[in-house]
Parts: sequence; C-alpha cells; structure tokens
Amino acid sequence: MIVGYALTCKMRLPAVSDTIQEARYQARKNGRSQIAATDIRSALLDYRIPSDEALQQAFEPAARRSTSREETPPYTRNLRMNSVVQRRCTTVA
Repeated sequence: MIVGYALTCKMRLPAVSDTIQEARYQARKNGRSQIAATDIRSALLDYRIPSDEALQQAFEPAARRSTSREETPPYTRNLRMNSVVQRRCTTVA
C-alpha cells in the first residue's frame, strides 16, 4: 500500500518516510508501540493523500482554481475527492 502510494508521487522515498512517520504517530495515539495495517491505511487515506491534493490545488493556476471551486456544488467536490482517492487506492491494491 505504501509503495503503491509512493509510485504516484514525484519524490518517492520522502513519501514512504512521511507515510511511515504518520503511521507511527497513529499507532502511538492509539496506545500501541507497533504499526498496524489500520495505521497505514489511516495515514494514507486520512492524511497523506488529502494533503497532497490540497497542495496540488494550492499551486494550480488561479483561473482554473476559481472556476472549479466556485461553480462546483459542495457535494460534487466531495465526490470528486473520493474518486481521486479511489483511483489512487485501486492502483495500489
């Protein structure tokens, strides 16, 4: 799962490292000393992938950003985000 995510990133080793760090944090937060698969999944789906998407949107040209965000209803934005996450996850699995 981590490697599949890293393959979608430009900087693959930092993506692996950051994901593992986040998974460690999730494990400690849940009172465990070792990482479980749920920690990795949470690190990817709840933190890394949404963070990457927000970063990508922040640096896209202003013309594209203003039209895509203002004209799209809020419920459609969530569907679009879910499809991006699903697309990335299906290539991993």
